[in-house]
This record gives sequence, structure tokens and C-alpha cells, in this order.
Amino acid sequence: MTLRDGWLLIVISGLAIALRLAVMGTAPQQLTMDRDLYLGLAEQIQAGNGYSTPGIAPSVATAFRPPLYPLLLAGIPHTPWAIGGLHLLLAVGMGWAVARAILGAVGELSWGGYIAALVVAVDPLLVAYAGMPMTETLCAALSAVLLWRVRFVEAPRSEGASSAWVFPWRGPFVAGVWWGLCVLARPTYLAPWGLWLACEFLVAGFSSSTQTPMRRVARAGVCSIPVAVGMFLVLAPWMIRNQMVWGKPIATTTHGGYTLWLANNPVFFQEVVDGHDVTWQGESLARWQAATAQEMRVAGINGEIAQDRWQAQRARQWIAGNPTAFLRAMGYRARSFWALSPSHSSANSPILVSGVRLYYGGLWILAVLAVGRLVQVRAWSQLVLPLSLIAGFSVVHLVYWTDTRMRAPVMPAIAVLIGAAMQTIPRRDRTAATIQWSGGPRSEYAARP
Repeated sequence: MTLRDGWLLIVISGLAIALRLAVMGTAPQQLTMDRDLYLGLAEQIQAGNGYSTPGIAPSVATAFRPPLYPLLLAGIPHTPWAIGGLHLLLAVGMGWAVARAILGAVGELSWGGYIAALVVAVDPLLVAYAGMPMTETLCAALSAVLLWRVRFVEAPRSEGASSAWVFPWRGPFVAGVWWGLCVLARPTYLAPWGLWLACEFLVAGFSSSTQTPMRRVARAGVCSIPVAVGMFLVLAPWMIRNQMVWGKPIATTTHGGYTLWLANNPVFFQEVVDGHDVTWQGESLARWQAATAQEMRVAGINGEIAQDRWQAQRARQWIAGNPTAFLRAMGYRARSFWALSPSHSSANSPILVSGVRLYYGGLWILAVLAVGRLVQVRAWSQLVLPLSLIAGFSVVHLVYWTDTRMRAPVMPAIAVLIGAAMQTIPRRDRTAATIQWSGGPRSEYAARP
């Protein structure tokens, strides 16, 4: 990294820190407001009670929330400056990772990388949720590292040259490790992981390599083995723990049934989808939660696993009995996921809300143009992982509970798509524009005046 590279990234990192500090300084109490019980889980770990439900004595083991974020919180004091400091470190790392995901001609940082880093530095969603003890900042940082480190597509080094794997085995193994960490932070990552592997096989089968398609696909299959091994090794301690507690090697959480039922029930449809309520909260949501808990008590449904299955079954029954309502609810969730501003932002300054909407409106246009540009220059390997993340999260949240903050993990993917597309645009001061990802083969595009 040159001195220029370092200073530019330091400036962008400084901007990211300044914006997040402004949010934290405005409402520092938010950093210790435990909305999703992550702080409570971390306090249970700190107290020696293991991963157990907060506020219950004696302690009761839980797998309701993914464990990675509480484990990180368990290693620091639960004060605004400590939690805020952790989020600032993650935000800076996120910017550096997306910048490194787009490398220039000889491995130096490129102007496309700076654009990607700037996008995640100023993103309103990422800035806002850095001031809360929730998983958005962690997941966005993990997505950024995935985009930087995870790539093993087979591609030719130059025209007519034989193709070579970017990593023989170490790269796919590291890819699996990072995917495993992502799943421990948010199980939704399983969907983009599956899409990514499937797309790797497609890219291998249709690449311009001199090898036969069957051989390329076979080599992709070989590379998928260390990916699975790396992922399994990361998830294994969590699965073993759950096997010991419940007799089930749960690799994700016992939260899925609740979020499926939360998003697919008659009250939600009547009051939010059909009633055009901007969000579901307050007394209505509390009454529904109390009614659900009462139904499970009457039915004798005890324990997280049984409750998870019961709620998932109730949701599937409602979906099967109300297919039209379900389709309308899917449309509502798609709009919520990609909304130009969060539903609760109406309480903020109209100028601020308008600025956020203008930002995201422009960003979505740039993202669509970026995908078109990368398709035009046939930069398939640059499209696979970002689009897998975006599509995977989008599809899951068509069915499960959704709001705008759920898209935080895909914002680095959008930033990298835009930066990578910018990198392919010919410039007057060079004869070729080049892209190199993750230390892999360079894809060269002839620059035209």
C-alpha cells in the first residue's frame, strides 16, 4: 500500500468515524438500550451462566439469538464508549475490506475501491445502527470481509492461457470459515451461501477456459469440499453445545419459527399490510405476542425447539389458507426491505428524511447501472458473490419478518458492485482499465477514447 493509498483510506475512515460519533453523541443511551437482548445474553456469559436467557433464575440455556455478537459483547464492558468503540472498529474494518475487494493493476488500491469505501462510510442505515447494540454493524463488516477474501472462481490469466485456481485449497477453506462466522452472526447468510456455491459451478461450467466444461465443474466441486469443511469447523462448537443441551445439533437458532409466524399471521396482515400501518409495534404487537404465548401454554408447547416448530407450523398453515394475502404480504416485505427510508423515520426531520430518500434513490440507480456495466464487460466473477448476497437476503426476507434494517448486510455488496463498475470505465490517463479481486487473476478491459 502506498502512502497515497493510506492517506485516502484514512480520510474516508475518519469520515465514517465522525458520522457515527455524531449519531452516538446525539443519543448515547441507545448504545445500552437492549432491544434484542444481546447485552443480556453477553451479561449471562460474563456472569458464568453460559449462553442463557437473561432475567431468569436459575439460568436456562437458549439458542434463540445467534451467538457471535453476544460473544463479542461479552469481552468488553457494557458502557456506551466500549460498545461504540467496538462498532467504530467494525465500521473502519468494513471500509478497508470493501476497498481491498477492488484492486488495481499491480495490486494497489484503486479509485473504484475508494468509491466503495466511501459508500459504506456515509450509508445512512449503517451510520444510524452503529449507535445501537444490534447485529447490523457486525454483519455489514462480515459481508465486507467476504467480498474481500472469498473468491476461488476458475479464470484464465490471459487470453489463450490455461486457467488456474486462485487458491488450491486454502482459499476455499478460508471462504468456509468466513461463511461460518457469518451464519453465527445471522443465519440468513445460509441462503446467499447456497446461491454463491451454485453460481460458482455455473461460472466454472461456462468459463472461457481451455479445459472441458466437465473438468472445470469437477474442479469446482473439489474446491467446494474445503469450503464445507471450513464452515463446519466454525459451526461445530455451537452445534455440539446445542446437541448437549437439547439433543439436537442446531446450526442456526430457535428464532426462525417466531420470525416466520410474526410475518405471516392474520393480525399482521389486517393491521399492517391491509391496514397500511407503517410499522407494527406498541399495544397491537404486544397483544399478539401475549396471545401467541397463551396459545402455546394451553397447547402444552414448552421449550424453545417445540415453540419454534409450533410457530413455524402455524405460519405455514396461514400461508396455505391465505395464498392471496401471503402474496400481498410478500410485496409489502419487498417494499420494506428496499425502502428509501426506514418506516420509523417519519418521526425525524423532514429535511433529513428527504436527504436519506434522495441518497438511496441515487444509490439504487447507480447499482442497477453498475450491474449492467459488469454484464457488458462480462466480469462474471465480480458479479457472483455480491449478487448472491443481495438475492439471498432479498428472497429470505420476502417470507420472514422484514424491515429496512434487515438489508444492512447487503450494503457492502452494493458498494462493491458500484466500485467495480466504476473501475471498468476507461480513463484518459491510461490505455487499459484493470480489475483484480482478492489477489486473483487480472481481468483487463481495453480502454477506448
